[in-house]
Amino acid sequence: GTCKDVNECADDPCSDTERCSNIEGSYICDCLDTFIREPKSQACVCADGFEAVEGECADVDECAGEAPCGENEVCFNTAGNYHCECDEGFERGKDGFCKDFTPTECDVKPKSDDIKTMSGKKVQVSW
Repeated sequence: GTCKDVNECADDPCSDTERCSNIEGSYICDCLDTFIREPKSQACVCADGFEAVEGECADVDECAGEAPCGENEVCFNTAGNYHCECDEGFERGKDGFCKDFTPTECDVKPKSDDIKTMSGKKVQVSW
């Protein structure tokens, strides 16, 4: 005779936060999407950027309330995370901060945010 694999998943051996995968001679319980396995307890818990809401992991809107972005930045919420972009009219400088590089009344726009100051009586400026 031949042996036939028993589908242990038919008995629903996994928790509500896991999915069952039948494998030959056994089964595996994997955490559902947006859940991760907690190392100590081995329970499936919400991943970073998600919170438990009625038995499911819901995205945390990090941009709601006090936004985590810096000055002159706009916050964009993404699934499980967020990112910050410079506000309209601002550009990210070499130092990582969003700065206003719009032309002045004289239509002078700085080439970069790396501006050096000099002191002295005979300073020559070339254009």
